[in-house]
Order: sequence, then C-alpha cells, then structure tokens
Amino acid sequence: MAVLDEAAATFLSGELHVARLILRDLGNASAGFEGLAIETNRSNKSLHRVLSEKRHNLAAVFGVIGRRLVAQLKALCS
Repeated sequence: MAVLDEAAATFLSGELHVARLILRDLGNASAGFEGLAIETNRSNKSLHRVLSEKRHNLAAVFGVIGRRLVAQLKALCS
C-alpha cells in the first residue's frame, strides 16, 4: 500500500509521469494489464496509453489496484 500511496502523492503533486510509472509497475505486479483492463472497462491498448501518455483519467487505475492490494493483504492476514 505504501507504493500506491507514493503514486497518489506524486500524482497530486503534479508529477504525473512518475505516478504513471509507479502505477504501471503496480498494475503489472497486482492484476496484470489484462486483468486491470477488464476491471477498469478499458482495452489493454487504452490502458497502456493511460499509463504512458499525459492522460488524466487515472482514478479507475488507482481504484482497481487499491482494491486488489487490500484483498491481497486481507488474504495474507487470514
């Protein structure tokens, strides 16, 4: 969760490029681009654009990765 918090902080501080790089790595690690694309209702290609170009619709990506990380933490604690 700390890395997701870092991505959010960099996004909010205007460092969009850094936030996208962090989210891209988290997305690959947690859901994979295929899973992330399905859960955000985007095509795989669209998702790659969101995470690599100057786009502003990162809320869906933050939401999915955050939910997955919480679920993984709950599973580990059970």
